[in-house]
Amino acid sequence: TIEHGTSGGKTVTMAGFIKHVGLSALMLVDQAWLMEQTANEWAIWLDQPVGKLGGGYKRDKLKDTTVVCATFQSITAWMKADRAGCEAFLAEFDILLVDEAHHLQAETYQRAADRCPAYFRVAFSATAFKSAGKKTKAENFDARTKMHVTGTAGPIVHQYSAGDLADDGWVVPAHIVMWNWRKPTWWPRYKDEPTDFDINDDFHEW
Repeated sequence: TIEHGTSGGKTVTMAGFIKHVGLSALMLVDQAWLMEQTANEWAIWLDQPVGKLGGGYKRDKLKDTTVVCATFQSITAWMKADRAGCEAFLAEFDILLVDEAHHLQAETYQRAADRCPAYFRVAFSATAFKSAGKKTKAENFDARTKMHVTGTAGPIVHQYSAGDLADDGWVVPAHIVMWNWRKPTWWPRYKDEPTDFDINDDFHEW
């Protein structure tokens, strides 16, 4: 498991791992836009076609690709429709990469990762053991999530936090000031009914 903060270069690190090992690779991720973005970047870094599965991309386009980015949802749907075919596809890969690995706490996501028998297994996340619904760093740990992530890919072998990235000059540290602005004097309408913003005071803090 590799825990790199936001803008820590997870996509490039994954591509470097695939290039170094030199074997077929499957990445699982939770959102179609992230799957597409990763596949497009990998195609440049690896200098080869990268398959896409999910978000409108179909299985029949994957015949000549040894590196594939897929959504958990596409694998789960395929498994329900054709378990034997899906398992045969997953067995083709030597490397399994899981992005946003903290989502493995979801049963359907864990099942999709478990069905891939790849020998090399690497999980990536900015918050590898994040607890669902928790926002603060002190709460950002969940033993159940840790069990799922380490069970899939092993313990954390490298950490590079958002603070480390800022301290080392890779990202610009943010300074955020919260401003109050007055309650609007007009109300947006939806189907001729006023939209309720639940703003009952004179000022609303954003």
